[in-house]
Amino acid sequence: MITPCSCSVPGCDRTITIMPFLTIRSRHDLLGGLCRDHLRLVDPDRRRVLRDARLEFRLSPSLAGAVLFQRAWRIVEAQAIERAGSRRAA
Repeated sequence: MITPCSCSVPGCDRTITIMPFLTIRSRHDLLGGLCRDHLRLVDPDRRRVLRDARLEFRLSPSLAGAVLFQRAWRIVEAQAIERAGSRRAA
């Protein structure tokens, strides 16, 4: 279960560093994010794509930009969870 302000990787209780800002409904209803350690597990190219998608949406908010950011976020989050699981198994 994801608790507010905790990393979305299962078994991690660290405080989040990066979160999908488009999915926040209120300050008390955070839907999860990634802590610094799990964000480092993601490929630098994927992190760059996420950063660029976030910047593009902030500069010119549109539905297409929101969809692009959400897609990039899901890929980054899935890769962090996958790599954390493989690290734990090793």
